Amino acid sequence: MNLKIDHIGLSDEFAQQFTDNAINQLKILVQAEVKKLDKPEYLSLGEASSYLNCSRGKLKELIDDEGLKVTKINKMQRIKRSHLDEFMEMHTIN
Repeated sequence: MNLKIDHIGLSDEFAQQFTDNAINQLKILVQAEVKKLDKPEYLSLGEASSYLNCSRGKLKELIDDEGLKVTKINKMQRIKRSHLDEFMEMHTIN
């Protein structure tokens, strides 16, 4: 394998290590995305906080103070996964 950076030829051993590391990182990213897709369309507050990797207290703040949409049926609360994704996109900074 010929791997070059700025016209500098790199050793085959380095090229193989680089390729192996890149493949491993891609596997981790793909597995994380697949895991997200395994969730149901409507998430409990616990599942939603796990999905966002935040505490339930922080999730409640996002609902109460930041306008994150929540569906309430009697005492049951659920958050649509697409609403979480949209909320995160709306709050993305350059």
